[in-house]
Amino acid sequence: MRRRRVDAGRPAPVRRVPAVLAAVALPLVTVACATPRSDPRVGTGWISHTLCSQVFVSGLHPDQVYADTIEPVRRPAVGRFTWIVRRHVDTARREVRTTLLGAFESRAIHRAGLGCLTVHDPAPAETSGAVGLDATPSLLAEIAGPEVVEPRDGRLREALDGAFAEPSGPPYRRTTAVVVVHDGRIIAERYAPGYGVDTPLFGYSDTKSVVSALIGILVREGRLVVDRPAPVAAWQDPADPRRAITIDHLLRMTSGLAWKEPLSGAAPGADSDRMSFRERDMARYAESRPLEAPPGTRWRYSSGNR
Repeated sequence: MRRRRVDAGRPAPVRRVPAVLAAVALPLVTVACATPRSDPRVGTGWISHTLCSQVFVSGLHPDQVYADTIEPVRRPAVGRFTWIVRRHVDTARREVRTTLLGAFESRAIHRAGLGCLTVHDPAPAETSGAVGLDATPSLLAEIAGPEVVEPRDGRLREALDGAFAEPSGPPYRRTTAVVVVHDGRIIAERYAPGYGVDTPLFGYSDTKSVVSALIGILVREGRLVVDRPAPVAAWQDPADPRRAITIDHLLRMTSGLAWKEPLSGAAPGADSDRMSFRERDMARYAESRPLEAPPGTRWRYSSGNR
């Protein structure tokens, strides 16, 4: 993978909120967010983790991340109160702290070789980074040189123009990168300002496809059978109906486990948000969900499945 480090820059300036306004607003925010669906620490946790990853992994400037990624999303619990969100990017300690009117603090730290971690007290004993992780050379041939590949075909150039052209009103595209590969070679690519050929980008749910590919390799090597019960210790009680869930069910998101996810139309602050930004052990939270449908009988988008 081609990489280029980009200076993250200085932390965004913090503006002060008058004490009287804070005294009035904090109780209102607390009441508005005092439900399991609207946990303010989900919002501050998401902001801290997003800033940490895009500043210390992608090498973007904090102000750009906040303007392009955080403010447009209007994440649960915090989206309504962005004017009282305070974030501090500490480039020396490589960490980000976010608060809502000085409360509901969430912290994310960067560990070399491992990425960013949302920290829950007490903090992990070891946060210095990966040990013994060396860069592994690619097994595949290079698919492009170090420079951006400009499209030779006029239709491709027009398609890229359209992908990056912003409409006059929402919803905005905010495209960051487009790479077109044909016959094993990059034939066209374009990047937004601040991004480039070496910028590591958030995988988001694309990572699910990577997990599926890795499982496919294990199946090909004869080390895993996907139509057998998933080897989850918490489901091994013979009386537990979740014992019938297979790896194939999890891969297809037909496990039948109860799950709410904002992207599938569920309420804000749902299971996926709590798992990602409030739980110390995300796997344990996902496997703790009860069964609400027989495995294999219903599809539901679930980040908890994989």
